[in-house]
Amino acid sequence: MSASDSAPGSLAAKRREQNKKAAEQRRHARYGMRFPVTLTFEDGEVVQGFSEDVSLTGFFVVTRLVEGASFLDRFGKGTIELGKDRYTFQCRVARQTAQGIGVLLTKDYAILGYAITRYVFDGISSLRLT
Repeated sequence: MSASDSAPGSLAAKRREQNKKAAEQRRHARYGMRFPVTLTFEDGEVVQGFSEDVSLTGFFVVTRLVEGASFLDRFGKGTIELGKDRYTFQCRVARQTAQGIGVLLTKDYAILGYAITRYVFDGISSLRLT
């Protein structure tokens, strides 16, 4: 980080402050977990990418979007792959940026928590403790 990035009025300092405020307003903590995601919208359009910033109620999908395409407030079905297992849930796009889209689960809320818990603990159960 350069000296200009740490100056109180710099763009980087403003972004850090905005991110801090957004994090304080969130209901659920975010965790860095990367897994393949496929979103299929009601009109049949498909978006594929990888998860980022996973919470109890949704996650961000890092993907390349067609320039000018709008996914905000669209509903669809999401599928995630964790290890050898696939999990499907209903979702809605709540946020869109140049890097991808933020997805909220609208039904089957528990499936995400179940999938992640199973993935983590299946990995632990294969370890041998001596």
